Amino acid sequence: MTILTMAIADALAIAILCTLYLVRHRNREMMISYAVINAGIFTVSVALVSAGSNASAMGMGLFGVLSIIRLRSTALSQREVGYYFVALSVGMIAGINISPAYIAFILMAALVALIAILDARSTPAVKGQAQTVTADRAISDEEELKAYLGARLGYAITSVKVTELDLVNDLTRATITYQPKETTEGGTPAAVEAAAPQVTATRQPAATQPVAPTAEAYATLDTRMMPLQRTPVAK
Repeated sequence: MTILTMAIADALAIAILCTLYLVRHRNREMMISYAVINAGIFTVSVALVSAGSNASAMGMGLFGVLSIIRLRSTALSQREVGYYFVALSVGMIAGINISPAYIAFILMAALVALIAILDARSTPAVKGQAQTVTADRAISDEEELKAYLGARLGYAITSVKVTELDLVNDLTRATITYQPKETTEGGTPAAVEAAAPQVTATRQPAATQPVAPTAEAYATLDTRMMPLQRTPVAK
């Protein structure tokens, strides 16, 4: 079995694995990690086999490569660890030149099919965009957190996965999957446009025109301001 044939089989298997993960979890960063770690394991395995290393030397070399999984900055869920293990195993099987070759093909297909079936039963496929957020409250219930983040962000959140719960600082870190807002022709989100108050043009009443005083009003005014006349009283 040539290295080129096994490389094509490995590329096909990891492409199916990454596509499954992207469709179901919408996380491009992890998809890139799976592809890179698979390529690295395949390359190291082929190099060790080509160098004529014995079983113990090959085992030590692969152990050193596998230990890099601990050098990560973020915590991984059990499901992501499962995808990691399948990506590593597929690269290793393709690189160590198993004979007869059909055994390697069967093993790689079995691993990819296993993770596809188990992940489909545990998590349905989600649609939308994925993002990691930090809430200013410690909420352990996922449904409550979904409602809280939906009200704060204004998104239609389809799934929430809590990654860290900080009771000391009252914080919750989670990975959410949400539906992006629909935008109108002017670029304004439809939800914001619908929530905007409707302004109705009303006709302002005309300014009150000053009324000129009438002659009767002047007469009344003059009468009130006339000086009082004294009437002499006979002694």
